Amino acid sequence: MNDQIAAFDGETYGFEEDVVEKCTSNRTLDGKPKLFIVQACRGNSTMTTDSKKTQSKKSDVLSFQSTYKGFVALRDIQKGTFFIQNFFDLLDEHRSKDISLINKHLNRVFSQKGITQNPTMTSTLARDLIFGDLRIP
Repeated sequence: MNDQIAAFDGETYGFEEDVVEKCTSNRTLDGKPKLFIVQACRGNSTMTTDSKKTQSKKSDVLSFQSTYKGFVALRDIQKGTFFIQNFFDLLDEHRSKDISLINKHLNRVFSQKGITQNPTMTSTLARDLIFGDLRIP
C-alpha cells in the first residue's frame, strides 16, 4: 500500500511505514488493539517516500479509512465529514457489539443516504473489541 498523508506540518508520511509500523513495532503495545481511523482521500498521488520498510508483527491492528483506495472522501461544509460523523454515531449506537461490525453499518448508511464513497476496514484483531458506554458521566 502506498497511502501517503500530507500533514499540517508540511511533511508527508506513509500511512503503513510511518504510522502503523511505529505502533506495531512498539513492544509495549503487544496484545493490545491498535485502531487507526483515517479521514482522507485515497486518490492518485505523485508523492513517494524513502522510508525503510521493516517487519513488525501486525497483529491486533484495526484500520478504518473514510473511502476506498483511489476515491475521494466527501464532507459537508457546515457539519464536517460524513465518515467521521456517521462513524461515531454508529460506534455509540452499537457500543455493545464488536467494532468490526461498524464498517458494514457505515456502508449500509452511506448507501441509504446516497453518499458516494465506501468506507473500508482492515483488521488483524485476534479478539472482539467492544467499547461499551462512551458517554462521560
